[in-house]
Amino acid sequence: MSLPHLRRQQLFWQQEQHKKSLEDVQPVEEEKLLPEEKQILEESPKLIDMTLTEQMIAKQDFSHPATTAKEHVLDLYKAAIESESQKILELGSHKGISTVALALAAKYNKGFVCSVDLCDEIPTEERITYWQSFDIDLMRHIFPYKEYAVNYLQDENSPKFNFIFHDAVHGDQVLPEYYACWQKTLGVFAMHDFDQISNQGEFVRNLNPRKYMVSKDDRNRELAIFYK
Repeated sequence: MSLPHLRRQQLFWQQEQHKKSLEDVQPVEEEKLLPEEKQILEESPKLIDMTLTEQMIAKQDFSHPATTAKEHVLDLYKAAIESESQKILELGSHKGISTVALALAAKYNKGFVCSVDLCDEIPTEERITYWQSFDIDLMRHIFPYKEYAVNYLQDENSPKFNFIFHDAVHGDQVLPEYYACWQKTLGVFAMHDFDQISNQGEFVRNLNPRKYMVSKDDRNRELAIFYK
C-alpha cells in the first residue's frame, strides 16, 4: 500500500523538526502507523544526517585539477555508508577532500580510514590541519600513513579492509595494485580514473565482481565501484 503524498511529507517534516526541538514536535502514535510509515520514520534520521553531510562535503574546494570531482566524492561517501564499511583504506589522498568524505562515513559507521599517501605534493601536516578545521572530531577516525600504495598493499602486516579507494598512480602500469586491492577488500573496491585502463572488459572479467557501477565527471574521468 502506497502512502499519500501529503502524509509522507508530514512524517519527514516531523523528523526534521525533531532534530531542532523535541518540544515543538507532536509525537506520532506508533499504534496508528502503517508499516510503510514506520519504515519512513526509522530511515528518515539516517537520510537527514546523510543529506546534511553531503551538503558539507559539497561546499569544499574542488578546483584543483588533481582533486576528485565533487560528484565522485559524494558517490564514495554514499557507497561507504550504504555498505556499512567500518575499515576503510584510501590509497592516494592529495589535499584530503576524499579522505574527509570517507572519514565522515567511517565516523557514522563507527569505524576509521587509513589514508596512505606519499605526501610529496601536500604535506601530511597540511592535510591534518585541513581535516581538523573541517571537524575536530574527525581526526579520531583518520590514520594518515606515508608510503607508496604498492608497498602498503604488499605489506603482509597490513590488514584487510571493508572498503578500499585507489586514487594513486593510474592506468595499466598499476594493474597489479588494482588486483591487490581487490584481494585485500572484504566488500567494496573503488578506483578513480578507470578510463585509463586500456582493456576495461578484461579487467572486469578478471575481478568478477557481484556488481559494479561506473560514472563520469565533467572531465570524462571515470569512477568505478566494484562489489564482492
